[in-house]
Amino acid sequence: MAFNSTSLKFAISFAFHIIAIVLSVMTLKPNTLPVHPRLAAELLSGRDNGYQLPGSQFKIFQPILPKKGSASLIYDRPCPTDAKSKQFCHDAQKFLTPFLLSMDTQEPIALVYCSSAELAEKRLAETGYRWAYNAGKGRGIARRMA
Repeated sequence: MAFNSTSLKFAISFAFHIIAIVLSVMTLKPNTLPVHPRLAAELLSGRDNGYQLPGSQFKIFQPILPKKGSASLIYDRPCPTDAKSKQFCHDAQKFLTPFLLSMDTQEPIALVYCSSAELAEKRLAETGYRWAYNAGKGRGIARRMA
């Protein structure tokens, strides 16, 4: 079978249009995964059961802390060096903004967020703070001892 110029033009035009249609259909698909209906319902109703804001564990401190000011953050280790601990500190700062958190233990008040009550007591003794508000489980607010 011999190709003449008309059939060649038709084949090229046909291939071009098929490719254009396929690309158009592919762009109609969403680039993200669909949202699970339960998560969408929780989001729309205002409950945050499906997604926790980073640093939201510091929500217990918000009613007690002033809107602006600064405090030291007493964590499990004196100065977090690994990426996970640094991210935790950044998340806490973002959540409590405009309140400033400092890793330096020279502020008059400190937020204590340790993994256990025993570790919190040890860290308070090391840094020279005493409990002002103990929320339990190694968490609370401390004041610098005079």
